[in-house]
Amino acid sequence: MKLYPIIDDEFRKNLNIEFANEREEHIASGKLSASNLGKPLLWQVLKYLEVPRVQDEYVCMKFQRGRDVEKSFIQRLSNVETTQKEISYMNCVGLVDADYRTKEYGILPLEIKSVTSWKFKHIKIENIPDEQYQLQGTLYALAEKTPKFLITVVNADDFRPITFLLDTETLHREVVRIIENYDKALATRQMPTFIPRYKWQENDKYSDYPEFTLLTTNQIVELLKVKYPKSYEKWAKLK
Repeated sequence: MKLYPIIDDEFRKNLNIEFANEREEHIASGKLSASNLGKPLLWQVLKYLEVPRVQDEYVCMKFQRGRDVEKSFIQRLSNVETTQKEISYMNCVGLVDADYRTKEYGILPLEIKSVTSWKFKHIKIENIPDEQYQLQGTLYALAEKTPKFLITVVNADDFRPITFLLDTETLHREVVRIIENYDKALATRQMPTFIPRYKWQENDKYSDYPEFTLLTTNQIVELLKVKYPKSYEKWAKLK
C-alpha cells in the first residue's frame, strides 16, 4: 500500500491559511471574551496586547471540528430562537451559540461543546461539564439575565449529546472576580506571571503563549520589548 500525502498536505495548508487569515482580519476589541474566562490572567493580558498566539495544527483541526459539530447539532433543534448572538456583561463580550426556548424556564442561553470520546465519558461519569465551560455559560446567562443556562457536550466521534441545566448563581461571583482581575491588571499596568487555572494549561502543546510560561514579570516585559515591540508599546501606553 502506498500513501498519497499530497491531499493531506493541501488540506493542512489550507486550514492553517484559513485560521491565520481569520486572526489577521480580527480587530482586537481589547475586551475580555467569554471564551477566555477560564484562561490564565497572563494569557488574557497578552491577548489584549495582541501578542501572536502559537497556531498549532492540531488545535486548528480540533477547533474546526467543533464548529462543524455545533452547526450540525443546532440544525437539528426546533426551539432555537437565535444563534451566534453578541452579548456583553461588565464589558466582557461573547457570542452565544444559541438561545433555546424551554417550557419550564423560557429562553435560556445554550453553549455547545464538541469533545473527544474520552472526555465525553469522563464528563458523563462526573455528571458535570468542565468549569471553563460553566464560566462561559454563566457569563451568557448574566448578560441575558436568566437564572439558568444550558451546556450541551457532544461526542465528536459519534454525535452523542448530553445537556446540563445549570444555575447562574453558582459561578456568578467567580466570573465577576475574573473580570475584575483582568481590568485591574490593565488599569494598574501590573504584568501577571503565568499561573495555570487548570492542569492542561501547563502543557506547551495547548498553551497560547508557551514562551512566556517560565518568565518573571520583568522578563515578560523585556521579551515584549525585544520580540513584540508593538505589543510592548501598547503596554507602555497603558495608564
